[in-house]
Amino acid sequence: MLQSVTLNKVASYKEENQVLEPLKQLNYIYGENGCGKSTIAQFLDCKFNGRTTEKDYSNCSVCHGWAEGQKRKVCIYDADFVSRTIGQPTIEGIFVMGEDAPDLAKKLKEKEAGIVVHSKSITSHNASIAHIEEKKNQEEKEFISYCWEIGKHNLDVFREAYKGCMKPHKKFMEKCALYASREDESKSLDDLIKASNLYFSPDGRPDDIKTLPMLSWTACSSIKGNPILATEIKGKEGTTVAELITALGNNDWVDQGRKYFDGVKCPFCQQGTTVTLKDDLEYYFDETYKQQKEKLRQFSNQFDSEMQILVSNIQGYASFEGEFFKYKEVELLLKTIEAIILTNQSKIARKIKEPSEQVSLEPIEESLKVLAAIITTANTAIADYNTKLSSFDSGKSQLVEDIWVYLGKQTSTTYNAYKKKRDGKDTGIANLKTKISEAETEIGACRRRIVEIGDKLKSISKPANDINNILKQFGFSNFTIEQVDDQARYSIVRDNGTPANNTLSEGEKTFIAFLYFYQMVKGVDPDNSIMDDKIIVFDDPVSSLDSKVLYVVSTLIKKLAKERDGFKIHQMILLTHNVYFFKEVTNQQDAEQARSSYWIVRKTGRYSCIEHHVDNPVRTSYQMLWEEVNRAKDYDSLDVRNTLRRILENYFKMFGGINIWELADKFEGDDQDICYSLLQWSNDGSHSVFDDLYMSQSVEGRDNYLRVFEEIFRKNKHGSHYDMMTRNDVAQEEKAEEAA
Repeated sequence: MLQSVTLNKVASYKEENQVLEPLKQLNYIYGENGCGKSTIAQFLDCKFNGRTTEKDYSNCSVCHGWAEGQKRKVCIYDADFVSRTIGQPTIEGIFVMGEDAPDLAKKLKEKEAGIVVHSKSITSHNASIAHIEEKKNQEEKEFISYCWEIGKHNLDVFREAYKGCMKPHKKFMEKCALYASREDESKSLDDLIKASNLYFSPDGRPDDIKTLPMLSWTACSSIKGNPILATEIKGKEGTTVAELITALGNNDWVDQGRKYFDGVKCPFCQQGTTVTLKDDLEYYFDETYKQQKEKLRQFSNQFDSEMQILVSNIQGYASFEGEFFKYKEVELLLKTIEAIILTNQSKIARKIKEPSEQVSLEPIEESLKVLAAIITTANTAIADYNTKLSSFDSGKSQLVEDIWVYLGKQTSTTYNAYKKKRDGKDTGIANLKTKISEAETEIGACRRRIVEIGDKLKSISKPANDINNILKQFGFSNFTIEQVDDQARYSIVRDNGTPANNTLSEGEKTFIAFLYFYQMVKGVDPDNSIMDDKIIVFDDPVSSLDSKVLYVVSTLIKKLAKERDGFKIHQMILLTHNVYFFKEVTNQQDAEQARSSYWIVRKTGRYSCIEHHVDNPVRTSYQMLWEEVNRAKDYDSLDVRNTLRRILENYFKMFGGINIWELADKFEGDDQDICYSLLQWSNDGSHSVFDDLYMSQSVEGRDNYLRVFEEIFRKNKHGSHYDMMTRNDVAQEEKAEEAA
């Protein structure tokens, strides 16, 4: 239902918010012509039916109680509806469930109820699916983030393998999930990074790497030494001097001193020697001794030469520095080898200086073997590398595959848990969609059945019959409603069959439009044969109608109010200027009173205001007019000329049988003019739909009218009636009590 309607800064609602609140199921609004009632109906028509108007309703608002996405059909009956309905050559067909088709009506309601039930089921299932999908999306986002966190650690190295899967990250997750479900063995991360440096090089396929020459030291025979190093090189035995040299153990010292001996003096003690000493020394250090020393010298030269070549060859490996061969390892070994060589050279030099001493060389071959192993290992890696280069493209493809296998293995545990939850949710969604499909199938069947029932109901022509019966019943016998085609369209025609739309009186148009609206509210939508939930608004439905028709209209409206549940009427709002009509439609049982709200719209000066009343504020039309007079004393700008004239007409003309124009004869001068002016004041607005007509009146002029109005009663000896209606009799009694 509508809960409240707020009007501000539109038409005569200019000062502060004027609010209809709280709105109930039945809402009755009274106000004289021109006070702003139609502005309320027009605003609702603009709000819910897209009606165009020159008025700006941007500062007005409506508060309703239905959920977002739901709809309520708001039906507005006003002067525009009358012109739209009767201004056409035909009236759009409608259908109501009449007494002629109770079984069909019952079945129609059952199908409509079925649609409601299944529609609610679909709404509920869709809400559940949306909730599950939301959770699925959240879990997917979490798994996407998890996969990318793993992948980005090696992004710089594996970027080539990630191509096409990085944006959005969902693609990366899907690739990981694909490999996570496989059982392939994964290579180590180090192997993958190493292979990536080869296959993902920005320079493309590199050139083959040349293998290192093997280190050979077989030509360096001096490495193993020479027997001469272990030989004691001495002079010839068997001489006197030999025995002395041997006894003293100074063979090498004597040999070194020989070059200083001249045959006369001893080079060691400078004493005279024997004649044979020189010959003895020459004999002792014979040719054999000399040959051995020469052999030792030659070995020393050979060793130095071969070691120099060996060191140079090892140093030559520095030029092979690369990914697979690190010269620093060789350089460390070379320092060890050079140290051994220096040690051995020192030993050989000492042997040459002291030939009789035995020496042995430090072993160098073990270091050379280690060096050879390093070279062999490098060559093996180079050969493997060159083999990979021979199948570079296929190797690159295999590496990409191996990287995704590795990522799949890294994410497999989390993926299995994620997949289990996802599959469960997918199963739930599939079950709900099956239920939705079944419900939609049921709705389709209900709709088809409703169309079938609607076609049967349309053939009954119930709307035309009902309207014609009402017209005939209440004396409208000069025209009828006839169906003009099989689409339930009707035409208003005279007895001779000519169209009557353009020849109807205002009262006839209003009445037939009301009857059409009445049937439409009771009826079903002609497009889908389904009765809509609706809110109905009546804006002055008895304008231009005589008292007989007014009674009919009030009776029909009360019928709608009483049977609103059966016609799916959620709420009714009625606006009128007719006090008698207001009193008639609000004459209800106590149960309905609790569901009703009442308002009076007044126009004070140029501004309209809305007053809410808990109880029905209207008793009789005549009492209501006098209440307006009483209120005028508190509102300086309230124009009551029309109200005063209507009271005079009701009291003196209708009840007293007095010609109201004779009332002015009892006045003279200005008061007589004021009396004539008051009697001549027309009841503007009672036969039109204009809502904002206003004639300015001064406070002094209003007071003169009120004064003359009172004098009319007193001069015609009806002052007691005036006192009673204005409660002056109560005031007089109160004053008398105070005086006593």
